[in-house]
Amino acid sequence: ANISGTTVTIDTADYSGYTSMQFEANIQIFQVGTAYARVSNKTDGTSILSSEISTTSTSYTSVSSAKFNLPGGKKDYQLQLKSQITGYAASVQNARIKVNF
Repeated sequence: ANISGTTVTIDTADYSGYTSMQFEANIQIFQVGTAYARVSNKTDGTSILSSEISTTSTSYTSVSSAKFNLPGGKKDYQLQLKSQITGYAASVQNARIKVNF
């Protein structure tokens, strides 16, 4: 599911010389299963697959993604969240995209 209120515009030209980015967030699953979160390229309608993080913890857990590069130019990005088992809620706090130089 796309999480409303989590859209950010990033222009890769603003980060000249960056080597990679990482998605970091505190996520949890409320009962059983796995919670997943990732960054979606809202402008192009694609997901940044390397940004996906997950946890089986029922407490908020800080998780970092693998390193990834964003497509060039100014694009809108949005947080996506899902749970492995339908009916079990997942939650996210303090999500950010970290720029590595």
